[in-house]
Amino acid sequence: MKKLLIFLFLFTYAYSLDGQTNNTKEGFYNIGFGAIFGGFGAVINKKKDQKVLDVFVKGMGQGALGGYLIFESKRLIGRFGKTQNYSYVWPSRLINSAGNSIIENAASNRNFWERWHLNIGFNRIEILTTEKLKLRYKFMPFSFGTFVRNYSKGRMDISKTLKTGIFVFNSSENVSVDGYSNILLDGSTFGNSIVLYGNPISDKEDILAHEIIHVYQNESFVVFNPYLERPIENLIPKKVVATKFWSHIYLDFNTIYFNGAYQIDATFNDDYFKRFFEQEAYFYQKK
Repeated sequence: MKKLLIFLFLFTYAYSLDGQTNNTKEGFYNIGFGAIFGGFGAVINKKKDQKVLDVFVKGMGQGALGGYLIFESKRLIGRFGKTQNYSYVWPSRLINSAGNSIIENAASNRNFWERWHLNIGFNRIEILTTEKLKLRYKFMPFSFGTFVRNYSKGRMDISKTLKTGIFVFNSSENVSVDGYSNILLDGSTFGNSIVLYGNPISDKEDILAHEIIHVYQNESFVVFNPYLERPIENLIPKKVVATKFWSHIYLDFNTIYFNGAYQIDATFNDDYFKRFFEQEAYFYQKK
């Protein structure tokens, strides 16, 4: 997994060498991200009677489609940040969820329409379409851990939470930007929930847009979750896997993967404002 994170860092670093970004560059990144890692995941999960190249090409194509939807969802958040109009947010959330569903299906070597999901905090709602439509709820333990951490930071903003479908908390805590002790953070994202710092809170829609992009970055790493499906199945006793309890658990390793990738980026780039994931978030903050 360490090699995978390093490869991912090199992939993202190539897009941040000039310290600037634009829609074309972000489009290539998001589409390429879905295509490459969707293709690799499909090969990892291929069936014995399937050819590697065929599986890779199919996974790559589906991953590219999912990546494009993720890109478009981020553009809508950019419109939200610029206009402060919340009518952009839920359409963006649904498009983003569709994109993430497709890249996860690609990496799982499934057809792109077989499984759809929407994450709201630590709650994962799935729609299965293989035989007949089936609705399923799953609990995400790592996202729950980040929710508890963010909950401890401040008070939940019910209005923004309902308007975005993302748990948002308000905090009066003063937190400095990494490497800039004289600059205070306006917001932070840990997992898929958000903390907004300082006062006043009411005029922070552009900051909220920035943090939603970080949530999207975190959730796009769902493409890596299928990489461990088979090893985990082999580790966990079949009796446990067969229980109703386990059927409602989703191991959201993407939260760990994204945090690892972010830390690697920070290790190689001391300047907070030039880090890849921050560049993308700032780009869509008021785009």
